[in-house]
Amino acid sequence: MTSYNLVEKNFLREKIKKRRNGISESKRSVFSFNLCNRLEFFLTVFQFRNIAIFYPIDQNKEIDISSIWGFFKNPNRVFYFPKVNGKDLDFYSVENFRDDFSVGYSNILEPNDCDIEVDISVFDVILTPGLAFDLYGTRLGYGKGFYDKFLSILDLKTIKVGVGYSFQFFWERSIPSKEWDQRLDWVITDKELIKCSC
Repeated sequence: MTSYNLVEKNFLREKIKKRRNGISESKRSVFSFNLCNRLEFFLTVFQFRNIAIFYPIDQNKEIDISSIWGFFKNPNRVFYFPKVNGKDLDFYSVENFRDDFSVGYSNILEPNDCDIEVDISVFDVILTPGLAFDLYGTRLGYGKGFYDKFLSILDLKTIKVGVGYSFQFFWERSIPSKEWDQRLDWVITDKELIKCSC
């Protein structure tokens, strides 16, 4: 990665973090509910059953998607949550959304019962966090590379979806990327449902 590319990525990360940190809890709740409505519509239309998802980081004011396994709970869906193991992300199914988590890597809630690793070929869709997204499916993460590494080994049938606030989506410009950055198929925000031009 060129130094220019890295500097630009870091600038975008700090810019988005600053704007996200300025969101009030009341607005976060409204934006999150709006996103979850769109996300529920998306999951229902495509009849996704096996869903790789993530627990939002409240202290970072990530958009809250927990209504998908709470308010919109669907008994026909199975949710899989990530856990950092060394330099890798592994996913595990969770049934009790109240008790089956504990604080793990970087103060993120991770699943407790991790005896049986999931066969990732069962995933119909994966929902990924991020700091910024663009129309070409580029995702700007936190810089650790966990999701890029994991997305690169997924079955081609698994739909890759980024979720975030509408201000995290860049309509007019592309996000700097390299060949190892994995492209998304869709991005869903509190205002839009966007098919990426990968």
